[in-house]
Amino acid sequence: MLKRLLTDQIPKLGGYRLAYEGLRNPPAPMNLTLSITNACNSRCISCDIWTIYPAEKERLEEELTL
Repeated sequence: MLKRLLTDQIPKLGGYRLAYEGLRNPPAPMNLTLSITNACNSRCISCDIWTIYPAEKERLEEELTL
C-alpha cells in the first residue's frame, strides 16, 4: 500500500498541479464513482442525495429496478 502511494499516487498529484497551471495534459483520474441509482439509505452529513425521494416520491418509480 505504501509502495503504491509513493510510486503511483504522489507523482499523479504533481501531474494534476502541472495540468492546473496549464503546463501539461492532466493524468488519468485517481478514482471513478458510478452511481447506478440515487436511492441511498445512508444519511451522510456531506451529501443530501438521500433527500430526493422523501421529497419527491414520484421520482422513485423512475429508478432502475430488477
